[in-house]
Amino acid sequence: MKQPVEVTGGPGGSVFLIEGSQKTALYDAGMAYCAPKMIENLEKELNGRTLDYMLVSHSHYDHIAAMPYLRQRFPGLVVLGSEHAHAVFERQGALDMMRRLNAEAAEYYGAAGGVASYEDSDLRIDQIVGEGDIIDLGDITVRVLENPGHTKCCLVFVAGEEYIFPSETTCY
Repeated sequence: MKQPVEVTGGPGGSVFLIEGSQKTALYDAGMAYCAPKMIENLEKELNGRTLDYMLVSHSHYDHIAAMPYLRQRFPGLVVLGSEHAHAVFERQGALDMMRRLNAEAAEYYGAAGGVASYEDSDLRIDQIVGEGDIIDLGDITVRVLENPGHTKCCLVFVAGEEYIFPSETTCY
């Protein structure tokens, strides 16, 4: 298994690429203002491959707000997340709050261009996953564990037997 690579585009949320022999997955996406640099880092690592999946740890803006820009760059992208995250992205109030928090983060971190416009409909879960589900990337599988705590929608992803991606805070 190839070691996951951090492709984070700036402060405010870690983003990792998991490459299998047949498919690729991105763990979270980071904040919207980080999208251009994150996608640049991602494309360099993909080296011509496409991005197949985005794994959503939970629905907070600092983990998922670059999702619309990933969808623009990788039109076939399938976003995997919990049932509760799916419900969060259906609420206009939640989407409005994410947009506001992204703008505030861009200002706080001094992002030159701020946040590029995006469609709220691009913040969505395409496929609901939960406890025990397996995502097959070819020579590696990613196991899904539910870990509600930080939010109701927290998921943990275990890549192979070597790497664990906790959703924020791991509870014992």
